[in-house]
Amino acid sequence: RFALENGFDGILESHLAALGASDDTPALICGMAGTKGAWAEAGYIDLPANLVGLAAQAIAVPGTGRKVLILPGLAKRDPAGADVIRGEETMLLGASLKVGGSRGKRLYCQPGTHSKWISMSGSEVGDFRTYMTGELFDAISNHTILRQSVKSADEEPAFAADGPFGSAVRAASARPERFTNLLFGIRGSAILFGAGADISREKLSGYLIGMELAGEVMNLRNDDPVILIAAGVLKECYEAAFAALNVNYQTYDAEELVLAGLGRAAQVLGLIDAAPAVS
Repeated sequence: RFALENGFDGILESHLAALGASDDTPALICGMAGTKGAWAEAGYIDLPANLVGLAAQAIAVPGTGRKVLILPGLAKRDPAGADVIRGEETMLLGASLKVGGSRGKRLYCQPGTHSKWISMSGSEVGDFRTYMTGELFDAISNHTILRQSVKSADEEPAFAADGPFGSAVRAASARPERFTNLLFGIRGSAILFGAGADISREKLSGYLIGMELAGEVMNLRNDDPVILIAAGVLKECYEAAFAALNVNYQTYDAEELVLAGLGRAAQVLGLIDAAPAVS
């Protein structure tokens, strides 16, 4: 919203100036700047999609003083489950470099406002699914009766596999058909047993993530780890949720992977000679 009101070009230039970038330094962008109604519409590439080839579909932003390119997103044009990704595809490109492209099909989890679960072989995305987990948490905690139970909670509640959070994850994952009943139990516990706001907030997070995981357990392959791409509180939260369900996982830093993905895309486009090494 800030960019829409203040101009994408001006914001980009202010950041590049702070970095001391020259006037002819090109810029490569991923994410919501390429959505319809934003800076320039970059469109979507249909599945299956090879992420290395995605860079060749980048669009040039007109009317800028420097070369600015925006990467497209990914689209699943399935009437029974239409879905889109924008921004996460660049993290996935970085992840394919970090995890390695020689392995078979892997399952990736990118939690957030709209959590993404992606099935990928090497650098090719075969399928993905979006869960509105973070957005639902915000809506439920601020715009339903449960706001009375969670509104005074600390900003960073504790997440533990063996605590109220983990119990809520297990309950929702085991009985997803009782989801709204479980939610109302948060209010019941506050009224009847004096459950505090911190515990209520942990339970709300746990129920929502447990519902998300219930939709993905069927996609787990043998003992192959889920590749978790996260940082900060989301990293802590999903690691605890996986531990609560005994899900094998490996964690990679989201910022590191998106930078690696942008570097690889910039190399494919000829903007740089070599992508930065992925540690």
